[in-house]
Amino acid sequence: MYGEHFKGPVLDVINSGHRYDPILEMMSNGRVESMSLEYFDNLFQKMDIHSMRMASRLQKLILGSQSCLYTRLFKSTVTKLLERCPSLVQLHISVFNLDDVFEDLTEMLPILPRLEKLILRRDNNYIAIEVFQSKIQA
Repeated sequence: MYGEHFKGPVLDVINSGHRYDPILEMMSNGRVESMSLEYFDNLFQKMDIHSMRMASRLQKLILGSQSCLYTRLFKSTVTKLLERCPSLVQLHISVFNLDDVFEDLTEMLPILPRLEKLILRRDNNYIAIEVFQSKIQA
């Protein structure tokens, strides 16, 4: 899904700032195995991650936001989101500051026991990291 199609202040008023919660519901419906969420404005500020159920079938997740600065809110939201995705095999995250996110994501690896590939992207540059048993492979 591309967030460019989810613009408009009316949606925020109606949904009390939780514009993207229906996407979380879809992600955790038990049938979705892959989801791409890119080009959303303030993706991590406008979802209530606490209401999300387990996304036990989700194996591939791509996350990116137009204003994806790495902040404490980003880290907290992504951590809670990943805790609800225990079957992830691939995780792609787009951020502006790769150095900050790399260290925190490596600390999150134990909550993703099946993860095999972590891809960090900034514009056209990316780092592809192989993971085995929650550890980065050399």
